[in-house]
Amino acid sequence: MTIELTPPASAGAPSLRSLSTPSAANRWPLDEPHASDIRISILSDHEWRICDRRIPETNAECVLGYVEKTGGFYEVMKLSSTRNLLYYADFEHAIQSFSETVPPIAVGNVS
Repeated sequence: MTIELTPPASAGAPSLRSLSTPSAANRWPLDEPHASDIRISILSDHEWRICDRRIPETNAECVLGYVEKTGGFYEVMKLSSTRNLLYYADFEHAIQSFSETVPPIAVGNVS
């Protein structure tokens, strides 16, 4: 199941053909996503995949990271910083961390 936080931005999303043009290359990589750019896919009752809706779902670069409910915390693994796991007390802050700076309550290291 996928949760769309706002209507799809398909009209503004670049097509695969436009990504190969020089003008589109100047826009890549995209700026940090805004809250409205976040797509949440439910993987299980305690795991979610977080994606950037501005990038086509067929492109693996749309995946920003994952959130997992572990004990009383929400563990965030951002693919941009895979050596650190960030922990949040609630789901809302865990999701916000993909679009803005939200201080975690704890940081763990992936070994």
